[in-house]
Amino acid sequence: MIHTVKQINAKTGEISFIEYDDGETEPTAEEIAAAELDAERAAMICSRLQARLALGAVTCAALDAMADDAETPWALAQTLKYAQTWHRTHETMDEIRWALGYTADEIDALFRVAMAL
Repeated sequence: MIHTVKQINAKTGEISFIEYDDGETEPTAEEIAAAELDAERAAMICSRLQARLALGAVTCAALDAMADDAETPWALAQTLKYAQTWHRTHETMDEIRWALGYTADEIDALFRVAMAL
């Protein structure tokens, strides 16, 4: 990336500009969009109640059954039953997403709805 630096000669007061290349390239539109989505996801936090209201009764029943299933990993079951706050970027959300058959975009949409409740 090209940068311009302003220099002022202390003796003469003359102003000059120097350009230098830091070797970096401008981010692409895709990189900018990915960084913005990462930042948005990092801020996606909702209560368990907000998430359950956004999910609806049928999906919540499926999650409750999953939490009660002996085959469900203990940490996931505990999260489903007792976590009071859901963070979009927590790895458990990827497990829940997979279990529900949701896409990453659908989980993002779920959090947007839940956070608005």
